[in-house]
Amino acid sequence: MNDSEYARLHTEQRVGLTKADPKELEQWSNVYIFDIYGMVVELQKDDPKNLYRRLTQIKAPIFLAFGAKEPIIPGTPLNGLKDLAGGVIVPFIERMAAAGNRPTVKIHPDTGHFIHTDNPVQFPTDVVDFVELGNVVVNSPVAVDRLVNGPSEITVGVAPMPTSAAPTAGLNK
Repeated sequence: MNDSEYARLHTEQRVGLTKADPKELEQWSNVYIFDIYGMVVELQKDDPKNLYRRLTQIKAPIFLAFGAKEPIIPGTPLNGLKDLAGGVIVPFIERMAAAGNRPTVKIHPDTGHFIHTDNPVQFPTDVVDFVELGNVVVNSPVAVDRLVNGPSEITVGVAPMPTSAAPTAGLNK
């Protein structure tokens, strides 16, 4: 979604696949298709062991990050869900909290599906903070809805998320 050195690298890698060895492109395409299929097949309603039914068995801490402008999820053509915030994220938070494992959820504003390229400084900072410190500055359910669906007529005060300054050296420069 955001033009950056990282997003261009991601794009150039995929363009390079189309110009390189056809077998490599075929392999990448098959893996990509299988990845999408795997996400869908894990959610089949008639499967008694589908991922949705097993989620509450997760006992490890969970960090879930989304871009507010996520173009793929909730996957309306595949599952009928139309609202990322109200149909996916907030119900997940509530379900896991009821099971005793409230997830840490962060919505990155002005970000699409590839959080790591749209926010190449903040996203890895969040991941490291979660792994090393067990916490991340996150959004409330109201903020989740406002970031994904836009402000409603009712104004609710939501504190802005702090941003990290871009490093001047190292892998994240």
